[in-house]
Amino acid sequence: MQNYHDIAQLLGEEEKAEEIIHQMEQKIKQAQSLVKNYNQAPSVLILSGRFQHGALYTWSLKYCL
Repeated sequence: MQNYHDIAQLLGEEEKAEEIIHQMEQKIKQAQSLVKNYNQAPSVLILSGRFQHGALYTWSLKYCL
């Protein structure tokens, strides 16, 4: 967050930066509280394909738990 303070100081917008930083910190705290009791490992779906002449000609699908 120090970068935001530094840039705001250069621009003379310290008050606005404090508001933005406070909002970001609140959103981070909210996200952390939502996931702190989440014990399930994340799953990931990976789709990939190769195009030739604008058309898909090979593809693969992988699902990881």
